[in-house]
Parts: sequence; structure tokens; C-alpha cells
Amino acid sequence: MTPPQKNIWPYVFTSVKVAVGLVLLWFSLQQAQWARIAESITQVNMLWLALTFFYVLCGLALKVWRWARMLRYVGVPLPVSLTSQAFLAGQALNILLPARGGEWGRLGLILAEQSGKSAEVGMTIVLEKVIDLAMLGICATFVSVYLPSDILYWLLPIGGLLIFLMFVFTLWGEMMWNRFKNHLEYIRGSGIKKVVEFTDQVFIAGKWIRNTKQTGYIFFITLLVWLIMWGTNLTLFRAMGISLGAEAALLVLVLVYIGMLPALMPGNIGPFYFFAQLALRPFQVGDQEAVAYSVLLHALVTLPPLVGGGISLLLSRRPGKKTRREHYE
Repeated sequence: MTPPQKNIWPYVFTSVKVAVGLVLLWFSLQQAQWARIAESITQVNMLWLALTFFYVLCGLALKVWRWARMLRYVGVPLPVSLTSQAFLAGQALNILLPARGGEWGRLGLILAEQSGKSAEVGMTIVLEKVIDLAMLGICATFVSVYLPSDILYWLLPIGGLLIFLMFVFTLWGEMMWNRFKNHLEYIRGSGIKKVVEFTDQVFIAGKWIRNTKQTGYIFFITLLVWLIMWGTNLTLFRAMGISLGAEAALLVLVLVYIGMLPALMPGNIGPFYFFAQLALRPFQVGDQEAVAYSVLLHALVTLPPLVGGGISLLLSRRPGKKTRREHYE
């Protein structure tokens, strides 16, 4: 009897992604002069740098608060401390792994406290990504004149499509699912039954979206998150003495976000450096200044969630640590 063969395609796909990330890293550092880059970094204005770091922390706090509110809306109220641990652990895993496994990580940490809520928690994570992608499309329209045409041609339609699908899901999604579900009753099997039950839970959990007060609150927090991320880029310009304004800061935000979407490599160092420098190119920023800016910005936005996530993972794995649910069993 021959042993079952392993599926090598996931490994091939991951290897290709990492290779692309390394190529982008090589392009972004090809002309780097490290002595001049180090000089640019050491001459930053510490007051503006501290403000930039404060913005990064505020952005993380708002993202945690947004997710905590969404969890409450779907009937999974949890302490902000636990939500923070799960969110930061997920962020750390996304940084460390060449794949977006952080979402599965924070889903698992929450389900350890609230078992049987996978549909509700999973929906909040998906909706969080959809809202941010829609906001990315909106931001891209403001800097569309600077975006490469090949990026613009797919980004704006995707942003518009996501907004449209959110409206469809909100207004007619449950009605369309109930009609389609009737046809599935003729198909027997435990697998189909589980899919139906899971989808029913998703639509039940998603009823809060029709509440304009609650959705308005989530979109308001999202707007604040993106304004703070934009402000982070802007204040770092001031810290490094780079004379650029709001458009350049927004273009950095849009292109870096696009570059990080595929999670090409651990740390996303290559795509982050490459797309940050690409965003500065239309504004005639010098090569060494652009590299220094990308290195410093990457460190500022990566280290807090990485350190916080590492601490969260250590706390969640403490020997003898019981979950809230185990205390009552």
C-alpha cells in the first residue's frame, strides 16, 4: 500500500509569495546608502516622532474598540482586555507568517472563551476587512491622479463592489438566503445541514447592520482609524523634515495598504518598503530619504502590535491558566 502523497502546492504558493517579497525588498534597497539613511533617521525631530508613535497606538486602540463593539452587536460581549489580547495576537501572527493566519488565531482565542459562536465572531472579522477595503477604495479616489493605472483599474471597482454587496447583504441578503435555502432541503446530508445552520447564524448575527445607529458608529470609528493612519504618515514627514502634505501622506497609506494585502513575506518588509517608496516617487523625494522614511514607518507600525501580540500569546499560554468558561464548569 503506497503512502498518501502530500499536497505540495501550498508550499509552492508560499515559496513564490516569499520570493516575490524578496524581489521587492531587493528593488527597494538596491540604491540604499546606509550611512546616509542612518544619518536621516538619527536627525529626526523626537517630538514629532513621539506624536507619530502616539498616533500608531491610538490607531490600534480604535481598531480593538471597533472589533469589541462589533462582537457585542453580534451577541459576543467580551472584556476589552480579552478582545485586545486576541486582536494583537492576530496582528502579530499576520506579521510573522507569510500568510494571513492571524484572523484564524484571534478567532481561536475568542472561541476558547465563547464556544459555538464561530459564525458570529467570523462575521465580525470578515466585515471588518470588507469595511476597510471599501475605505481603501474611497481613499484611492482622492489620490487617483497619482496611482498607476493598473492599480486604479481594479481597486476602484472592487471598492464600489464591496459597498454595493454590503447594501445587498443588509437589505435583501436574508430574504434571498431563505429562498435559496428551501431548495437545499431536497439535498440530504450532514454537511449540507451544517452549512445551512452556519449560514442561518451568520444572517441572525448580521441583523445589527440594519440598525443605522450601530452601523453609523462602526463607520465613524473606521473613519477615525483611517484618519489616524493618514495622520501617522503626515507627522512622520514632519519628524524627518520632508516637506510633503496631505496628498503624499494619503498616497503612502493607500499604496502600502495595497502592498500588504497579499502578505507576501514575514514582516511584509519587501512590499512595505517598495510601495512606500513608490508612493513618494511622484513627489520627487530623494532615494535615501525615501528608504529612511519607509524603514522608520515600518518599524513604528510593526513593533507595537508585534510586541503586544507576543505578550498576548504568552499570557494565553500560561500553564494552569483557565478560560472564563472553565471557571464555571
